Amino acid sequence: MFNEKPAHLDTSAKIMSVSLAPLEKAWGLPPAYLTNLLAADTDWDFIVKMEVVLEGLIAEALEHELIRLSLKPGGRTTHATRLSDAKRIGLIDAAEFKMLIEIARLRNVFVHQRENLTRSLKDYLLELGVGRRREVVQSLLSAGVPGRIGMAKDSSATVSFTESIRQTMLSAVFPTLLRLGNKHTDHRREELHVAWRAEQERRYGEPLPPRLDIYLADRTMVMDLVSAKLSACVAP
Repeated sequence: MFNEKPAHLDTSAKIMSVSLAPLEKAWGLPPAYLTNLLAADTDWDFIVKMEVVLEGLIAEALEHELIRLSLKPGGRTTHATRLSDAKRIGLIDAAEFKMLIEIARLRNVFVHQRENLTRSLKDYLLELGVGRRREVVQSLLSAGVPGRIGMAKDSSATVSFTESIRQTMLSAVFPTLLRLGNKHTDHRREELHVAWRAEQERRYGEPLPPRLDIYLADRTMVMDLVSAKLSACVAP
């Protein structure tokens, strides 16, 4: 077997699937898309698709955060420089930066060798020098769920890493995906609410009261005001 296809999702993968559902919906991805990558046909498919999601998420999150901080985006547009900018403004921490850089490097080298279309990440890593392999493994074990349970300091984790590469990588990026995905969802909701409020103000015919801090409370207030005014306009 050249891939790592679990017969079923374990408990941690099921939790990740439920937690990442809003991000997948916001991006127009099928339900459980990310956890289903654990059963991708090849490791080539797995790492390519995972990296596309990570690069897109970082790009969008960075753009929104720079706007929020009233900072101008830099002229550099590579994924590596976006990661550096994200770390500089606190969007990701040092461990996440190290992990994401390593995944990008691994993806770039792995996918550009045609023999890897049917070769596993495990076989590829085992062919690396001991020092480089340790660097890859420790970078991926330093963040996310693996890092939080201390696997980076556990020598057995390094040894067993090649037996569960997909699961470990998804567990490592999960908190980052979840946090940045929530930011993405919040930004999108805010954009939609601003547009909706502007439309309601047009219907209201005059400036609406200042926004309430709680999103649902503000929506209810605006709806009540607009409904009352429109009802008064049509009253006999």
